[in-house]
Amino acid sequence: MSLKSIFYQILLSVICVQLFAAFRPDQHKSIHSQATENGSKATIVFRLKAHEQFRLEYMNAFLEAKQLKFINPGEKDTVIIRNVTTDIPVALTMTFFEFGKDKSTKERKFSVLASPGDTLNLSLTSQGFLNTERLKKGIVLSNDSISYYTNYTTAPGGKAVSSKNELWKSFYTEFNRKFREETDRINGLLANFQIDSSAFEQLTINCKLHYYKRLFNWLYEGNGQYFEPALPVLSKLSEDIEHVLNSPHLFLAEDLLSVIDGYVRLKIINKGEDYVNGITIYKEASAANLGRFKASYLIICLTHSPVKKGAEFGEIIKDYRRKMVNTAYLIHLDSIMSNIVDGKLIIANDMLVDLKGKKTSLNHLLKSKKQFYILDFWASWCSPCRAQLPVMDSLRSALRKNAVEVISINLDQKEASWKTASLAEKKHLGINNYHLGAATKSAIVRQLNISSIPRYVILDNLKIISSNFYQPTEPGFIDELKNLIMGSR
Repeated sequence: MSLKSIFYQILLSVICVQLFAAFRPDQHKSIHSQATENGSKATIVFRLKAHEQFRLEYMNAFLEAKQLKFINPGEKDTVIIRNVTTDIPVALTMTFFEFGKDKSTKERKFSVLASPGDTLNLSLTSQGFLNTERLKKGIVLSNDSISYYTNYTTAPGGKAVSSKNELWKSFYTEFNRKFREETDRINGLLANFQIDSSAFEQLTINCKLHYYKRLFNWLYEGNGQYFEPALPVLSKLSEDIEHVLNSPHLFLAEDLLSVIDGYVRLKIINKGEDYVNGITIYKEASAANLGRFKASYLIICLTHSPVKKGAEFGEIIKDYRRKMVNTAYLIHLDSIMSNIVDGKLIIANDMLVDLKGKKTSLNHLLKSKKQFYILDFWASWCSPCRAQLPVMDSLRSALRKNAVEVISINLDQKEASWKTASLAEKKHLGINNYHLGAATKSAIVRQLNISSIPRYVILDNLKIISSNFYQPTEPGFIDELKNLIMGSR
């Protein structure tokens, strides 16, 4: 399972801590005390014209995605000031998506580095992009003139559709060229005394993190499988990745979490083990040399494990609590775990409609004779969702033997889109195929915090026993499902 939408909002103010890889409780206690008493901040001063609005994205010390919003609803220009509390340099990023007529997508990045004590004066260009021209070159991580950080994806069309191997070869050749160009650009800045050695290290780290992330995007196919041609390339880079993650110049970069997660799973693959198993990921990460952000990543391993019950999960929770006693990490973990819905009753008041137009509540469907349910959330536009449908269909007979019923819930905005996709997937969807109208306002969507699909939720009657389960193509799906069922009986 690819890392699933790890950008989670929780009601906790950022506790700034200096994160270290070592697990000595006395170190973490002193780090926490120092951080809470002497926390630093970076100040962002944003000049906005009338009716302009803007947001910057960044990652906090717990590797969570956060936003700074700047909105000027008035008729006059104004200045808005926001602070980022941090003891570590942090990348502030603005992303634009452009969609071409050829179904291509262009992702443009504008990113600057804010260090504790900095005051950055920012504004927008006439095109609405982040204006980086007046900033020091050492803090501009990416802008429109640096094509290396601009991602292009094109949906294959026409008669000539390239194989994935051909697309990989083309990407790898071109991206390596861009990587060398960006490395040369950064070296040139240092050679011409436009940046100091510290800025050189940070720009180089940012360049490498982006390189690793794009390669990891190829390796992990999101369905429990991996793309073999990318494996030897990344395996050769393993030592260099570890070196970057342990660099004293490492900062809170946009690509950091993807690289840490990719590196851990790479190690698991090379051991011939299941790289989507939540317990395995935690154990590998716990043993790995992940640098200062290790403790934060381990929280993500725990809170995003598809199965959050049983003896094995209990053991890794105990392991983390023992290592992180009296630290800000443990406070943060407890805050997240208290909001996790696993073990709670599902809110099932939403109305669903079937293909005949008949409306029924989810609560009514869940009161049938079946004890266990798999809620399969999908949409017509979600190709990974539709790729899972034949696999789920092939498992139905085995699931029924274990008193498990599958209910497919479509999240398309338009009911017509669902009907068209249902006709195309009629062979695999079965009879329990429903559309959830106004999904963005749905109680169940809010309760489960569904921000990405496919999404599989396991219920014991109305009780949630896994709010974000494995995908059917993933190795752990059947075995872990049986374990959940046996544990609930």
